[in-house]
Amino acid sequence: MVGDRYYDIQSGEGNRCLVVGASYGYAKPGELDDAGHNIARLAEILELVVREPEERATR
Repeated sequence: MVGDRYYDIQSGEGNRCLVVGASYGYAKPGELDDAGHNIARLAEILELVVREPEERATR
């Protein structure tokens, strides 16, 4: 799940999703610190999607 607010991160974690914070959105500084991953632009999502699940889980 990609989100740009804290409640997006909470929702994704609550549903056991891969959680990605989108720092290019509306989040305040530090709001996405709990996300498993953070991206500064949407194109960065491709790197996460093509990784093996075990590798994503360790980041």
